[in-house]
Amino acid sequence: MIIKSLLGGAGLVLTVGWFVWVIVPQDSCERIERSGSVIRGIGNVLRDTLEPRVSSDTKLDMIRWSIQAENGFKGFVANQFFNRLDCSTWHGRDEFRERLLELLQDSAATDLGASNQDDRKKQEPEQQP
Repeated sequence: MIIKSLLGGAGLVLTVGWFVWVIVPQDSCERIERSGSVIRGIGNVLRDTLEPRVSSDTKLDMIRWSIQAENGFKGFVANQFFNRLDCSTWHGRDEFRERLLELLQDSAATDLGASNQDDRKKQEPEQQP
């Protein structure tokens, strides 16, 4: 019973704290950006927890899902509370995320190409003159 009360109280305090943190800024785009912090945090925890256990393709899929979920939630908030306010270029954060995703895909493709070349070298017999 005591644990239930503590967890319920902690959850309430965290929720109210997050709500106040989102509402405090005067700029609407800042409010929208802060509203996505919960989704970003969940995505980061899942990614960090599962990272050692998954392949690089799955890591890219997790990053893609996290970005899409956060952007979808922020779009919902913008639509519901700010009548479709467009903050896509605000602080350049979305462009940064897209560039990060491109770099990760390129590095995964490079790693895959390098491992394929290593496999070919291992399969080729050494020729002695």
